[in-house]
Amino acid sequence: MSQAALRHYAASHGSHAHAFSQWLCCLQGALELEVEGHLYRVLPGSGVWIPPQSHHDFAGYHDNQCLVLDLPVEVFPLRPTAFGWPTALRPLLQQLQQALQQRPDHVGLQAAVAGVLCWHQSPMRTATLPLDALGHWVSAHLHRPIAVAELAQLCGWSVPHFHDCFLQHTGLTPQSWLRQLRLQAARQRLQQGMAVAAVAAQVGYASPSALTAALRRSDGVRARDLWPDTHKIGTPS
Repeated sequence: MSQAALRHYAASHGSHAHAFSQWLCCLQGALELEVEGHLYRVLPGSGVWIPPQSHHDFAGYHDNQCLVLDLPVEVFPLRPTAFGWPTALRPLLQQLQQALQQRPDHVGLQAAVAGVLCWHQSPMRTATLPLDALGHWVSAHLHRPIAVAELAQLCGWSVPHFHDCFLQHTGLTPQSWLRQLRLQAARQRLQQGMAVAAVAAQVGYASPSALTAALRRSDGVRARDLWPDTHKIGTPS
């Protein structure tokens, strides 16, 4: 799986190569890279694609922080390539930076960040929707309210444009899709025997009764009806 991380590079020079592809974007400070003889000074809003097995030297300056993706070999240009991140999408970098600062070790969140950023680099971006990456993002934040505007920002789109594209690609509104993901996660947890109150808190419902009401509307069942049989002993009908 692709990984995303925030990294700080020391002023002392380092040097290595790795088997995976790498996408590196500077968020603050500065970084100097020499990749296969090509020298790059990476400033905030710019970055470098580093192909697999490419030897590179690096050193960081000031209070630097970089957003780094470690990616499968096939997800990469064949040669080192510098890029500039569009100014209009700088808020997206800040959004992803804040999320990784809050939950740096969350594997699903890392996959979401990597998926969103790779989609933004794809020439097919205008004809597709990063649905898998959005799903990872939602799964990592199910415990709290998620506005459609938040998902639209991940795509760099306005809310109306995101709504129309989402409906076109999935046949669902973003709100309906979010509700489906919350209920799917709730069902899985309840079937494992988790307490209704704990499940409601984990998947973003304000109370156990709110979760039960949502399940009744969707499936015609109570939350407790989804418990394993061993958990139903003594439960009121």
